[in-house]
Amino acid sequence: MTSIKDLLEYGSHSLRLVGIEYGALESRILLSHVIGCSESYLIGHNEDELAAEIVQKFETLVMRRSKHEPIAYILEEKEFYGMGFKVTHDVLIPRSDTETLVDAVIQENADKENLRILDLGVGSGCILITLLLELRNSSGLGVEISEQALNIAQQNASHHQVEERCDLILSDWFQHVKGKFDIIISNPPYIAQNETHLMSQETLQYEPKLALFAPENGLENYRILASNAKNFMHPNGRLYVEIGAFQKEAVEDIFIQQEFYVSAQYKDLQGFVRALSFNFT
Repeated sequence: MTSIKDLLEYGSHSLRLVGIEYGALESRILLSHVIGCSESYLIGHNEDELAAEIVQKFETLVMRRSKHEPIAYILEEKEFYGMGFKVTHDVLIPRSDTETLVDAVIQENADKENLRILDLGVGSGCILITLLLELRNSSGLGVEISEQALNIAQQNASHHQVEERCDLILSDWFQHVKGKFDIIISNPPYIAQNETHLMSQETLQYEPKLALFAPENGLENYRILASNAKNFMHPNGRLYVEIGAFQKEAVEDIFIQQEFYVSAQYKDLQGFVRALSFNFT
């Protein structure tokens, strides 16, 4: 038999050997996931012996992580805005940068009710679902080009009990969208196709490239949004986009050319502008 302490030491050592900095922490996360307990339980019971089945499951997860598979995909869950969302290799892993985008919408609309929201490129659904939970009596439409990603969004909507207020459709941007919206929001693919050298091994190897890269130096999807969004906005509607850390001026120019004006910009914790809101003039 193998103890909790033995397994944690094995996992920590295995992960550090392949350059994973927080091997000890991730080993605890993986073992608590396999056992179905808290990390604090492991600390208080580290001499407990575990069944061979548990040992085998843990070793399998450590092997996956040692190949730099993101831990969110291994656990099939990622926290976003304090809530858990199911994630698989079919969707981008939610990032803290995107919470800046959500903060922007909430900050500007917290006193409003019955808002209709359009989320273009809904992915896991973390943005739209969070907004539906935070904005009173809001309803939304999530658009996604990937059927597999749409399935994950549907599962997350059901888990967070917003499915009655959350319609999800398969569409290439605005292709099958109908109606007008108070809020249009998007975290589009915006990484230039020649910037792979700036990305981590984990992202490049495991996350869906469809959700990451865009032509025209990463700007193509902003042109699509800017040239179409006005046809789907209520007169006082607002559009929100996430942007790359150095894309502010380029993205603003794209929208200004389509008669939008910048109503606000929002910085991440590093001081980069990562979210923009626009009104239509």
